[in-house]
Amino acid sequence: ALVAACGRHVRPDQAERAALEWLEGLVAPAVSAPAARPRDVVVNFVPPNDARTTGQPGRKPPADLAAALRVLPARRRNRQPRGFAASIPETDRAIIRYRWSDAAGIGRHRAALAALCAEVVYLGHSHTLVRAALMAAVDEPLEHAWIAAATGGLRVPYPGRLDELVARYHRRMRPGPSLCLQDYEGQQTPPRTVFDGDRLMVLVGAGGVVPDLKVFPVVAARLHSALLSLAPKGAAIPTLLSGHAADGAKASEPHLAIVPVADVGDPRSSGRLRGVALVWPRDIEEAQRRCVLLALGAFLRDGRGALHFGRSGSWQLRLDTDTDTEGAAMYAQRYQQASRRWGSVLPMVLDRHPKPRSGQDLRSIIARSCLNIGISASALEGFEVEVHERAPLRAAPAGRQVAGVLAVDSPYRGRPLLHATVTFATAVRGPLLLGAGRFRGLGACVPLERMAQ
Repeated sequence: ALVAACGRHVRPDQAERAALEWLEGLVAPAVSAPAARPRDVVVNFVPPNDARTTGQPGRKPPADLAAALRVLPARRRNRQPRGFAASIPETDRAIIRYRWSDAAGIGRHRAALAALCAEVVYLGHSHTLVRAALMAAVDEPLEHAWIAAATGGLRVPYPGRLDELVARYHRRMRPGPSLCLQDYEGQQTPPRTVFDGDRLMVLVGAGGVVPDLKVFPVVAARLHSALLSLAPKGAAIPTLLSGHAADGAKASEPHLAIVPVADVGDPRSSGRLRGVALVWPRDIEEAQRRCVLLALGAFLRDGRGALHFGRSGSWQLRLDTDTDTEGAAMYAQRYQQASRRWGSVLPMVLDRHPKPRSGQDLRSIIARSCLNIGISASALEGFEVEVHERAPLRAAPAGRQVAGVLAVDSPYRGRPLLHATVTFATAVRGPLLLGAGRFRGLGACVPLERMAQ
């Protein structure tokens, strides 16, 4: 928000820029915030901001004036579903304080920081209206304070963050999440899986024949094969991409997962496949990640890549850098959320056939799938499972439909394939990808609680 306030000038204010560079170099602040509760998310249908028109001011109106007027929100009919998640403070005085303990040297930046704070009108989203002010240091204790610890959990600024945001702005890219993480003592951090929800990469449809959601395992396999073929030559393909160790055996550590971005779960959902999300493990070597990014860059040559499906045609994909792209970002972000109840978008592949024995029943098999993706055993206390032939999400394909279109050589063909609703005693943060087919979209789950209407 402070960087956005700094951008109000036609030319950068050097004093304000220097103040932001000084601020991003400080250690994480203590944060004081009141308790809050999440608000139920209701889907709204709003005009997207992706319409374009041509021409310059002063020129004659275009021949097709009606088409040009489509940029006016009041005349837009292609409204798209949007969800606006929010938390409601449980107090009448919703005041949040950030206190830096190592703010020596603020004297020369105080005026610039005060001016920036005065220009901040919202945080995160334009619906979140705020007032901000720079306060003098006080000794009063912070209520509900979160104190920075040494591990990971909450995003904070870091040296170089300002330059990163400015560069993304000039490339017309939305701000990426901060990669520098701090945990805060007293914060109720929900259990997490081994997958990194903060670094999803979304590829959206950009033309061609859009595959049916039920054949997504084939789509994921084609994209995986394309990336393998485009990996840099002269070096071994990293486990992160191949999913196999150097000896050819299946990798024991998590690797890149490919999951569907689909219009499912809402009252008006169509079941349309809107794109593909690449899900990274949380702990990966930067060299392996760079190799995968190079392969992805080669696939998206000239901004687009194509997946070919023989006589059925080809589907073109491009990297999503627009949060309003047909709602794709909204659907992908559901994988990142925290929730107690989760439902499968595509059916999950069980590791083995259930048997009426202790430890081999259906609940035990799915609980082990949760352990396999890093959810602690303590988080599985009170764990509940419901299985279904039909999907628990509106417009998602049934298990029988997906099983019927699996390729003859698919490793999942003939194995138990079913939809599931899983409920934890406490909220678990996604991505939640369950079962043997989790790296190819099978068993990908989204929160059910946040979609209550």
